[in-house]
Amino acid sequence: DDRRALAMEAAVKLERRPSGEEMAQGQQTWQIGLQVFVPFLVAGFGTVAAGVLLDYVQHWNVFKEVDQLFVLVPALLGLKGNLEMTLASRLSTQANLGSMDSRKTALKLCGGNLALAQTQALVVALLASIVAISLGWVREGVDEYFWGHCAILIASSLFTASLASLVLGMVMC
Repeated sequence: DDRRALAMEAAVKLERRPSGEEMAQGQQTWQIGLQVFVPFLVAGFGTVAAGVLLDYVQHWNVFKEVDQLFVLVPALLGLKGNLEMTLASRLSTQANLGSMDSRKTALKLCGGNLALAQTQALVVALLASIVAISLGWVREGVDEYFWGHCAILIASSLFTASLASLVLGMVMC
């Protein structure tokens, strides 16, 4: 009986929400275009800024000594976008189901999803650093600096992925 009552409450909540067509009819085309254009513009400027920053730091000693760091840059940039989009998808699904109507439930869902995004970021960053290490090993072999370079690659990859996931996840929640 309790399950049936909860299912009925959820169905009633879903019935009260306007459909996508009803919501879209109230918006003009220019409004939708503006809403889409601004995030794309910000994302584009962010990507250009990352390229300008990489052009500046490529002359630092660490990038000259550990050239496998350049392998990590595109992987970590792609990781950031993919993980945040999966987080946005999970949160928007919960919002559309009405699961985020109460503050307590919303905070619980955000916390769990942020923890999942952090875990995903760390696992993929570790895999990306292993790929970079493998490419360096194949190209240069093992020398006296190999293990130090491995530590730099793993630490920088994990720190970058964790920080980016945490900051962007907090903005989304």
